[in-house]
Amino acid sequence: MADFDWLPLARVAAWLQLPEADPVVELLRDAAADYCQAKRPDLYVDELDEAGAVIGRTFVATPRIVQAGTLAAGRLYARKGSPAGLASFGEFGAAEVLRIDPDVDRMLGVGRFGRPRIG
Repeated sequence: MADFDWLPLARVAAWLQLPEADPVVELLRDAAADYCQAKRPDLYVDELDEAGAVIGRTFVATPRIVQAGTLAAGRLYARKGSPAGLASFGEFGAAEVLRIDPDVDRMLGVGRFGRPRIG
């Protein structure tokens, strides 16, 4: 089981306006935190023993990364009521739940918001 303590359950519950005891909150928090950690492996720091051997790894999240995780959980929650990706259908046509949230990618610094790379 991964350690997602950097994304507090209470924060996600407050954002989703759900009780913290709701099991859906933990599922969404875990999925969002896992997504963020997968997108930003550079934020892991090795824990070393006295001899310099790696004994563990910790994910170090900045406030921006924590907010990205919170937003990602919110997007996943919005998909709960729209399995086909359609949030509503109004006078201007269908409103979709985006597959990729540009605000999350911007805060994570990935995708088109990542640093330019060569190769």
